[in-house]
Amino acid sequence: MKLNENVEITIPLRTLVSVAASLLIASWYVFRTQTRIAELEHKVQLADQKFEQYLTQPSRAQSELDLLKKDLEYLRKDLDQQDQKVRGTASNLK
Repeated sequence: MKLNENVEITIPLRTLVSVAASLLIASWYVFRTQTRIAELEHKVQLADQKFEQYLTQPSRAQSELDLLKKDLEYLRKDLDQQDQKVRGTASNLK
C-alpha cells in the first residue's frame, strides 16, 4: 500500500471537533496543573524562609524571661536604695 499526497481521508466533523476539544482540555489541564505546582512550591519556599527566621530569633519565652530578670534587677536596686534611705533617716533621728 502506497500513500501519497493525493490520498483522501474523510473524518466526520463531529469526530474532528471532539478530538480538537479533547486536545484543548488536556493542554489546559496540564497548564493549570503546572501553575498550581509552581504556586505550591512558592508557598513551601516562603514557609521554609519563615521557619528559618523563627529558628534564628530568640524564643518569646526567653525574651519574656530576660525582661523579668531585668525587672527583678531594677526592683532589687530600688529596694536597696529605699533601704539605704530608711537607714539614713533612722540614723539621723538617733
